[in-house]
Amino acid sequence: MQMGFLWGAIKLVFAAFAGAAALYVLLSYDAVSLPDAASSVPLAELNISYTDFLTLMLTCVTVVLAAVGIGVGVVAAYTLTGLKDEAKAEVNAAVTERMKKVDAKLDEVEANLSDKVAAIAYGVGRSLDDDADPDLEDR
Repeated sequence: MQMGFLWGAIKLVFAAFAGAAALYVLLSYDAVSLPDAASSVPLAELNISYTDFLTLMLTCVTVVLAAVGIGVGVVAAYTLTGLKDEAKAEVNAAVTERMKKVDAKLDEVEANLSDKVAAIAYGVGRSLDDDADPDLEDR
């Protein structure tokens, strides 16, 4: 839902800038005359030095990079919640899987518990040390 709104806003801003740029180009090259004007908008003369031109170009690049950075920041802010939800789901799945293994091990211990208690209380059955160290006889 949020990504659809964000995408619509980005398209609207892009359309506004593209329309403004197209209107400026058409007006500056005498392609369109303004209503109720004695003459069309005169073509701007470009009497600038090389350093002024470089300054203008670097300013344009800086503005574009700033706009891209702001766009990336906005997208990151909206996707951060999605990443958090995905991380929570993965952690929950891992914990659930581990708890199933722990429950199975507890069931196994509980099943053998009565035999161990009987071996301690009555001295019957297997010894408690049989399960503790299978390599005891080899020493």
